[in-house]
Amino acid sequence: MQIPDEIYEMVLRSMPIPCVDLIVSNSASEILLVRRTNEPARGHWWFPGGRIHFGESREDAVRRQLMKECGLHGADVEELWTLDVILPLDSSDRVSHGITTLYAVTAKAPTDVTLDDQASEFAWRHVSDWQENSLHPIVRQVLLNFQERPPAKLASPR
Repeated sequence: MQIPDEIYEMVLRSMPIPCVDLIVSNSASEILLVRRTNEPARGHWWFPGGRIHFGESREDAVRRQLMKECGLHGADVEELWTLDVILPLDSSDRVSHGITTLYAVTAKAPTDVTLDDQASEFAWRHVSDWQENSLHPIVRQVLLNFQERPPAKLASPR
């Protein structure tokens, strides 16, 4: 369920917004980032993602956002970390406050990206190649953490 814009504006000024951000990888172990067209972080490379709707699980939000923003289907959805994302808004002296859960998602083939109006461009690159770009400090740190995380634990045999 999506709340009306006028109510959402009031919520944005009053409390943090629950979100998901997606570290999307392809079969070549490249990571997808998109260049944001709107606030917060307008013009920066960022992870696909967005707010969680009322009554929607975080994992369902991951799948919805991946399809809506990039036209992709995901597999192997893995919850990684939760963090505060507090960013200034260009158009005012206000801030945007999201509480986001980061998920690693493997894009199912085909990995042809179709962007919505949230982003102006996209790119698939290896983490080391992304680090050579001018990235927002949050994105840079998340990619470093992602690269250095321990391998996923194997499920114990029963």
